[in-house]
Amino acid sequence: MGRSMFTHRLEIGLGLTAAAVPFVRPTVAVKPAERGLKAAGLCLFLVGMGIRAWAAAFAGRHTRSSRIEGSKLATAGPYAHVRNPIYLGSVILGFGMVLMIGDRRLLVPCALTFLALYFGLIPAEEEFLSQKFREEYETYCRNVPRLLPRLAAWPESVKTPFDGRAACGEARLTLILIAILGVFRGIAALRGVGGAKVKNSERSRLDKFAAGSV
Repeated sequence: MGRSMFTHRLEIGLGLTAAAVPFVRPTVAVKPAERGLKAAGLCLFLVGMGIRAWAAAFAGRHTRSSRIEGSKLATAGPYAHVRNPIYLGSVILGFGMVLMIGDRRLLVPCALTFLALYFGLIPAEEEFLSQKFREEYETYCRNVPRLLPRLAAWPESVKTPFDGRAACGEARLTLILIAILGVFRGIAALRGVGGAKVKNSERSRLDKFAAGSV
């Protein structure tokens, strides 16, 4: 199941997003507290995308493949701190998206999605890596945590060059997420206009009623 999820991970994410659109109530920041939450969400989004790009630069371009693969065990860069930096970045930017959209009810399905990722995708990748790299991967697992980073880099990590083109490959995901945010922003704006019209209509009826009673 984990391998199947890996193959269709982008489609699953987009499908869940499309299914949520009719039920989500995005907001436009009006109050200072709301603006603060959206600003915090933007920071999380940028941090998450930065971690993903950093990790892709050291893992290689196969990270966007539809199959679980890898010609070498990545242990440099963010991989010297955590075994799954791309997924860690995804978790961070996912919660950032929730804050920017403004509907806190999304926190629950977001958390459930990442639990499925944690118990589905990650074990499937670990199985592949343990079979291919064996003792090397076992040593790596003993020294580097799965998802909560260690502060100091693992000193025995194998240094590899930074692949800028692989890092730029994350631009595709960035554009997709920006488009999703744009959709929710448009929904929030339309609902705001509709709500304003309803309020103005109710106010007009009340004014007419008050004028008639006088």
